[in-house]
Amino acid sequence: MKLIIVKPIMTEPRFHFDRTLELSKYIDIVWICGWMLYDHYSFDNYQAKNHQIIALEKGRMRGKFKGLYDEYKFIKKAVNQIKNEDPDIVLIHSSRLAFFYPILAPKFNYILQLFTTSVSASNLKNFFWDTWERLVMLPFQRYFVATPEMVDLFKINKKKKTYVTRWGMRPLSETPKEFKNIRLLYIGVLGSSRRFEDTLRGLRLFLDRNPNAIISYDIIGRAKPVEVQRIRNTIIEHKLEKLVTYHGYLPDEDIVEYFDECNVGVSYVPITPYYTDVIVTKTVEYMLSGLATIATNTNKNRDMISEINGVLINDTAESFAQGLEEIQKKLYMFNFREIWESAKEWDLAYNIEHDIIPLLKKIAKNPEEH
Repeated sequence: MKLIIVKPIMTEPRFHFDRTLELSKYIDIVWICGWMLYDHYSFDNYQAKNHQIIALEKGRMRGKFKGLYDEYKFIKKAVNQIKNEDPDIVLIHSSRLAFFYPILAPKFNYILQLFTTSVSASNLKNFFWDTWERLVMLPFQRYFVATPEMVDLFKINKKKKTYVTRWGMRPLSETPKEFKNIRLLYIGVLGSSRRFEDTLRGLRLFLDRNPNAIISYDIIGRAKPVEVQRIRNTIIEHKLEKLVTYHGYLPDEDIVEYFDECNVGVSYVPITPYYTDVIVTKTVEYMLSGLATIATNTNKNRDMISEINGVLINDTAESFAQGLEEIQKKLYMFNFREIWESAKEWDLAYNIEHDIIPLLKKIAKNPEEH
């Protein structure tokens, strides 16, 4: 069985190649990729038996309207490659022009992988991009989504086939954690819609009330220059320079040491309609690496966080401070092994073998029924 996966812009390799390398133990995988979002990795690093990566573009995709033209040119090349490979299933990662694949090559067995609805701070932008996404979806008959709630979020036609798929993640660290002092870690996007600065203000409130607390905070993630400056200004404003380190964006291989050394992960996303029913990847990565987690009380975080592995908070600075106080009180109770055990259902290898592979084989064998 051969599965082709098409993605115009490859983001973090660990979110995609980790999963498909595991898949390649059971079936043939062919990636058709365009551009790398970052320069720190090479597609050649992920070539393996039954795991082929075909890169159709070099350099970077251009922005705005020129980028749309670049994506269309990529799609035409990708369609020709799909025809040459003649796969059993083609999994398309949703993009702005993804509707062209089944139009230009209609005979193949397509699945559209949907990720999240628009998460802009602007309601107008959210409306526009969510409407555009529904146009992208029209030619497809099958979809992969991460949670049942996403069926309604994307307004998927009930007559079409939608599969709730749990791919899982791999641990980024297997180093046992010590829970003596709080060592916070945040990893992820730092855009304005995330309201990340709430965690810095909350840390200041916590310190004002607990002046003898020993705590550090490592922050890893990309942001626009104006957002980076806002983060740095907030650190200075609240006199956190000695405790908080903003590392900026780091490649996958450089983040492992922070997962080894820190013991409390920060999974802070606003509790909004477009976040609450989406799996927060960082929550899973923290838990599988044995970190306790302080997480906002979204529906999906609430499904994962318990007394064993962390605390839930509201999306305010005050609640973050209260969450830190709760973490501090129970810090000695956390156990690296118990936290990992509580997250076993998200293990990558288990989910690939028991969920994804059987589903793909059924779809390939009886595409009209599944």
